[in-house]
Amino acid sequence: VLESTSDKSDLILDYFNGSGTTSATALKMKRKFIGVEMGSYFNSKLLPRIKKVLHGDKNGVSKENNWNGGGLVKYQVLESYEDALN
Repeated sequence: VLESTSDKSDLILDYFNGSGTTSATALKMKRKFIGVEMGSYFNSKLLPRIKKVLHGDKNGVSKENNWNGGGLVKYQVLESYEDALN
């Protein structure tokens, strides 16, 4: 889907990031992306997957895109007022 609907200069938005499939694919296809996730599994599933991709994961579209790893990913944690008080 990303290949047929976007160019390298496009920004990909996935506001239900889940396990990070769209983010991982966007990285491997050299597209910028924004992923939004509020699930508690961000630290246990999503972040480790993105780190694996940055280190050169060879699954999925890696071969077609000559993916060898690399890149930069920033993430921001937003807290509710109640979280900040705790």
